[in-house]
Amino acid sequence: MVTSTIDRNNSIESQPDSSPISLEDSDIEIFAKHSWSDEFLQKLRINLRPYEYQRELVQNAITASNTIICLRTGAGKTFVASLLIKYYLLKQISSSNGEPKKFLAFFIVPRRAMLAQQVEKAKQFADLRIAQCDEYVNLVEYTGKYDIIACTPQKLLKYATQTFIFQ
Repeated sequence: MVTSTIDRNNSIESQPDSSPISLEDSDIEIFAKHSWSDEFLQKLRINLRPYEYQRELVQNAITASNTIICLRTGAGKTFVASLLIKYYLLKQISSSNGEPKKFLAFFIVPRRAMLAQQVEKAKQFADLRIAQCDEYVNLVEYTGKYDIIACTPQKLLKYATQTFIFQ
C-alpha cells in the first residue's frame, strides 16, 4: 500500500513501498467519472490532486480520444499528460488478462533543454517509469526498460525513420 496524506497545497505526500499498483480493487473507469476521491488518487499513486479544469481535460481527452491541449505556462500540461499516460498504461494492464503486454508512450518535449525538467515532473506527478532520451542515446535501448520515453520531436523522427524504413 501507499501511505498518503493530502495537504492544503493540493498535493499528496507519498511514501511508496515495493508493492506494484494493483488493479484488482480499482476501477480505472473512475478516470472518466465526474469526481476523483483522495482514496482513488492514492490507490493509483497519483501524487497531486488535480484542479477541476485539469480533471475535466483528462476526462474530455479520454472521451474524445484525440485531443490537443493548449494551456498557458504553468497551468499543468505536463500533469494532464502524465495523468493521461497513466490512464492508458493502467487500461492496457487491465485488458491484458494477466499476460504481460508492452506499453510504450512517447512524451514529446520541444527543446532538449527542457527534457530533464519535464521527466522529473512526470515522475513526481504520477509515479511513471519514464526515461529521458537525448541525442546521444540510442532510443531502442530504452524501449524495453521504460513505459514512457521523453524526447524531442527530432529524436522521435530519427528513431521512426531508422526503425520503419531500414528494418
